[in-house]
Amino acid sequence: MHQPPQNLVLLLETDEWEARQIALCYERPLKYVKRYEDVANLHLDFSGTLLEQLTNEDIVKKFSDIGIDLGFMREYVDARRIEFLGSGYYHPVFPLIPKDDWKPQILRWRRLARKLGFRDVKGFWPPEMGFCMELIRRYARPASNIPLWTVFMLCRSKR
Repeated sequence: MHQPPQNLVLLLETDEWEARQIALCYERPLKYVKRYEDVANLHLDFSGTLLEQLTNEDIVKKFSDIGIDLGFMREYVDARRIEFLGSGYYHPVFPLIPKDDWKPQILRWRRLARKLGFRDVKGFWPPEMGFCMELIRRYARPASNIPLWTVFMLCRSKR
């Protein structure tokens, strides 16, 4: 899941109805995970820019003023059946950005995830499924200290 930086505030200021609908979309998966928690796990990815917005006190207050509670992020972190997948902070399509930016993107996302209390993140979701073999070769090894699996590898390992 992703929103560009400050997009939720921009939407709130320009199209309140749209902002409400988007905020409700981020709450919906949590509702279904709770309802069907005895059925399956759910793998989720939030971009760093979206996480920053959903946990920013000023943004949470602005949404609260129109009756939308963004306090659900704590519930996501605490949910037993949700497994978070790592990502790039700004939702980058990795093969299209400079290789020197790959590691900082991943590490910045991981620092934020730890700050928010995410449990051990074992998988990786490349934004827009944009991955390349070099990304896998560079980070899908224990010495890299950055666990990187494509979703296909993650699903295969769960069988």
